[in-house]
Amino acid sequence: MKCLICGQESHKYICDSCKDKTDIDELCNEVVAYIPGLLRSSRMKPLWEEIAGNFERKEEFARIAYELADELGTPRKEYQKIHSLAGKKIYVAKKDRELLYKNFSMIDGNKIPDKEMARVEGLMLSALVGDYKYSEAENFVDSILEKDDIPWQAYYAIADFYNKTRRYDTVEKIMETAIEKYSTYDGIIRQYQSILESCKNYKMAKLKGTKEYVPNPKEDKKKVVDSYFDYLESIGVEYCNNKRQKAEPKALPKAGYPEPVIINTPNFDTFVAYDFETTGFSPAHDSIIDFGAVRVVDGEVVESKEFIFSEFAKPYKKLLTEEITMITGITKEDLADARKMWEVAKDFLEFVGDDILVGFNNASFDAKFLARAGRYAGVVVNNPNFDLLQYIRSNKESLGFSGKSMNLESVSKLYGIENPQAHRAWADALTTAKLFMKIKQGL
Repeated sequence: MKCLICGQESHKYICDSCKDKTDIDELCNEVVAYIPGLLRSSRMKPLWEEIAGNFERKEEFARIAYELADELGTPRKEYQKIHSLAGKKIYVAKKDRELLYKNFSMIDGNKIPDKEMARVEGLMLSALVGDYKYSEAENFVDSILEKDDIPWQAYYAIADFYNKTRRYDTVEKIMETAIEKYSTYDGIIRQYQSILESCKNYKMAKLKGTKEYVPNPKEDKKKVVDSYFDYLESIGVEYCNNKRQKAEPKALPKAGYPEPVIINTPNFDTFVAYDFETTGFSPAHDSIIDFGAVRVVDGEVVESKEFIFSEFAKPYKKLLTEEITMITGITKEDLADARKMWEVAKDFLEFVGDDILVGFNNASFDAKFLARAGRYAGVVVNNPNFDLLQYIRSNKESLGFSGKSMNLESVSKLYGIENPQAHRAWADALTTAKLFMKIKQGL
């Protein structure tokens, strides 16, 4: 273990010599804010990069602040421990909620600034909603709103709470205030818009008498759902009797379902380029979480809404891991209100129609995931698949490829194609479409 300041070997992340000369509180803030491997070179700290390299996952570097906080007195110690658990995220991971609850119980709200208190109260609110403790969660809302300086994450937590407890007009009012305050931050506004879109969908479901939000825990489901509806009654929210979750559809039998059809000649100009983000690499066991496709007509790649399909899907019998979130940027919040995989698959296949499907490594990956999604959607997928990666590997000499790396990012860069959002399905599909046309034009 090395000292974060001087780099000398130490039994802690700050040695005794440096401790007396360092603002530990500020150091905790810097550690949590630091993103190993992702900062520009001018802001990169070689010593911290070396220390981060010792962790299995570099994002664990922020947890150093949890240990550093032991050098502080109450309540700064507890605040920084909570800060290290969450970073800039809206929520604390489920595995860390007990640590959140423990440290929060020791914080004296009168001794930390309002903005910091609103931040940890927002995290408590999100955690309690995640644990289906709606009555306890309610207690934090007024306390947060009484403060003058409210972090964006706390506004999100409040809106999410009201959304899941079916108070849609209140969601819109909260978001109106939050959007006005954070109007210059595009990333934050996108998060708020996702809540508003979810709210809009639930309001429509209420008008139609169809399914609104219902908790779906892994354990004690009946108890949790009954408690949820008891809570709605206690706050005067009217609801239809839609406690029962929709049963999953009966999938088409795997035996007899057609294998993906692979074609090898790029003698076409009209097709659909597609890509999926998934919970893992096994088509038999993992689930699609992001569907993306771009329609190309007569060789023209048109970046307009009617030519692009993009939608998240709730993972089926799989959890979204932190590793997949790190790779894709897709969070549990993104998927919280998404439709089921087979529901999205039906619309995806309707978008595709009878067109040829073009993907990058789709022969061994995306096409097999699509076949499984098709089975659960009750649709037989017969579209021909053209695998651009397979084609490049088979013709790399004539195409002038000499490097070993043949992922979508490296190959597209060789052709001067910039991916607008790598590892989002629609963006990878768009990049694949452009790459296909570039390669074809060069033949």
